[in-house]
Amino acid sequence: MQCPLCGKRKARRSCPAKSAQICGVCCATKREIEIDCPLSCSYLREGYQYAMEKNPLEQRARSMTIDRTFDRGFLLENERFLMELSKGIRECYMSAPQLHDSDIVGAFAALEKTFRTLDTGLYYDTRPEGGLEQILYLKLKESIDLKIQTPDIQGRRLKVSAVIDCLVFMQQFVQMKGSGRPLSRGYLTHLEEVFSHAPQESPSEEPRILLT
Repeated sequence: MQCPLCGKRKARRSCPAKSAQICGVCCATKREIEIDCPLSCSYLREGYQYAMEKNPLEQRARSMTIDRTFDRGFLLENERFLMELSKGIRECYMSAPQLHDSDIVGAFAALEKTFRTLDTGLYYDTRPEGGLEQILYLKLKESIDLKIQTPDIQGRRLKVSAVIDCLVFMQQFVQMKGSGRPLSRGYLTHLEEVFSHAPQESPSEEPRILLT
């Protein structure tokens, strides 16, 4: 059977996005460009695993234009909040599997702008105009607002400056984990791997999810 996408080569790969068999070349070259690949696709996951082995996160970071770098101390200090942001993204994806990495970056960029205005005292809600970016933006903003307003067991509230730092970090991290293709789900693939391998937490333990 010929590949329905190119009409030339033999179709040997099962494509869940197209609900059909396609050829290996079309799978590799049209992936996340013309084909909106779901996270359930084994070829998508294998492709990301190969890409990470060939081009580790450190090399990707060096190839990007990054305004700020974050050390391990920053991750440890903000781990719980970063984990909560990650959980919010995953919950949004579970209810809206059309979500892409670009939607996540867009939502974080808009949140950064909003909280920068709050930090200056001239608050302005710069929510995205619509779509999945807005849905994710509103979900995460509700969680962040609650976090800022509610003190922890030691009576400390999350500082707006810390929120901004975490939003900048997440934008960079999502882009580093992605493929750069318009329909990339590289970060979402990473997120599923992290959550699927996370140990069950006991009520007395502080949850820990490694983001790097």
